[in-house]
Amino acid sequence: MTEEQLDELKESFNLFDRGGDGVIEAGTIAKIMRSLGYSIKEEDVLRVFNDYGEEAGKLDLPEFIVLLSSHLFETTDESILSQWRILNPQDKKAICLADFNSVLQSVGEPAHEEWHQIFDQLEDSMTFADFSKIMKQK
Repeated sequence: MTEEQLDELKESFNLFDRGGDGVIEAGTIAKIMRSLGYSIKEEDVLRVFNDYGEEAGKLDLPEFIVLLSSHLFETTDESILSQWRILNPQDKKAICLADFNSVLQSVGEPAHEEWHQIFDQLEDSMTFADFSKIMKQK
């Protein structure tokens, strides 16, 4: 994990530590991940908290960093291919921004501006090779 990624996690934690007591609630993990451009199911959040949280439904900063760094910054070829298959359920050679947005909207997620810029640079056609390169740079 880069220093920049660590700073981003700390900043996100502090933003959602509303009580200022150094812990965050289970319900905020999905919001934090969405704010960082990722998606997670509610049942995965609960499973993760059971694995990492010392207090039921709460994480402190070190637990939060371990948890999110292991989930967010996983960039194995297998994880990237899995993400591509979700974004490209029709197994097309390339996807356009409209298809990308459609998949994200179906799970209640908006496409972040960063993705709009990427599609502009790729002339609205992203291949798996493009996606893989982008994900490995994150």
